[in-house]
Amino acid sequence: MLAPLPVYGQRIVVAPLHWGLGHASRCVPIVEQLLAQGKDVCIASDGDALALLRTEFPHLPYYSLPSYHIRYSYQSMLINMLLGAPAILKAIYSEQRAAARIASTWKADTIISDNRLGFRCKSTHNVYLTHQLQVLGNSQLQSKVATYGHRHYYSKFDECWVPDYHGKSSLAGQLSTGANVSVPLTYLGPLSRMSGIKSTTTSVDCLAILSGPEPQRTTLEKIVLGIAKQHVTKTICIVRGTKGAKPIATTPNVIVHDLLGTDALQALIAESAHIVCRAGYSSIMDLATLQRAATIIPTPGQTEQEYLAGRLSGRYGLMAVSQGDLLSNAHMLYSEGART
Repeated sequence: MLAPLPVYGQRIVVAPLHWGLGHASRCVPIVEQLLAQGKDVCIASDGDALALLRTEFPHLPYYSLPSYHIRYSYQSMLINMLLGAPAILKAIYSEQRAAARIASTWKADTIISDNRLGFRCKSTHNVYLTHQLQVLGNSQLQSKVATYGHRHYYSKFDECWVPDYHGKSSLAGQLSTGANVSVPLTYLGPLSRMSGIKSTTTSVDCLAILSGPEPQRTTLEKIVLGIAKQHVTKTICIVRGTKGAKPIATTPNVIVHDLLGTDALQALIAESAHIVCRAGYSSIMDLATLQRAATIIPTPGQTEQEYLAGRLSGRYGLMAVSQGDLLSNAHMLYSEGART
C-alpha cells in the first residue's frame, strides 16, 4: 500500500490515458490508497484502460473520455506523433471540456490525470501523474522539443506526481529527472498493482503479456503465436491486453486471455516459468515489485521503451530483445532461471 496521498478535498477523479494498459494499471494502487483514505473516487478514461479499471473497481462511478487514437505504424517516434497529432490535439481539447462537465456533475475536488494532457479544470485542484519529465526522441533536438511540448501542458496543472524513486535508485533514469519544472514535484516511488504472491508450482512455460498501441500489439502477438507453433511441447499463455481484437486461432499448447484483473494476472505470473512483455514503464514497475525476471521487448518506434530496455537489460533479471529479432531468439521465451 502507498503512503497516504496528499490530495485536496473528498471527491477525487482518477483519469489515466489509454495508451496500452500501463497508465490504467499503475492507477490501481492510487485508487486503492484513496479509498483506504476514505475518499470518494470516480474513474474517467476510454477503451481498454477504462475496461480494466471497471474490472478492478466495479462499484465505482465512471465516465468515458475522448480517445487519443494512438498508433505506432512506423519505426519513428517523430512520424508516429506527427501523424497522430490532429487526433491527439482534438482529444486534448475535448477532454478539457469533459473535465469541466465531470467536475461540475460529480462535484469533484481534485483531478488526478495520468498523462492526459488536457484533463484539468479551473474549479478543482489538478494533479498530473507522469514518469516522463524528459521525453526522448530520435535526436537531441527532438528530445528537447518533445520535452518542452510535454512541459508546456503539465505546467498548467497545480502539481506533478512522479511514480519513481528520486536519485540513484530511480527505475526510469533520466526520464523521471526534472528539467526546468515549474510546478511542485512529488516522487511517489514505483507504482504497481501487484503484491508479490508466490507459487511453488509451474503450469505455464511462458506467459506473454501484451499491450500497447496497434498495430504493434497485434504484430507481437503474431510473432509469439508463430514461436508457439514451433515449440508445441511448451505451454504458452497469452494475455492479449484488449477486448477489441479479433479472435485468434491457436494450437493446443496455447492458452489465451483477453483482459485479466489483478488477482488472476498475479496468479498466472506466479505459475509461469518465464515472463515476456513490453518494455513499458508500468510493466517494469510490476516486475520490480514481484522480483521476477523477464524478457522485455520495446515497441518499435517508442523511444521511451527503447531507452528503458537498453538501460535495464542485464539488471534485475531483465533481458531485452528487439521485436524484429525475437523469432531468431525464440529461446528467450523459455529462459530458465526466471524467478529471482
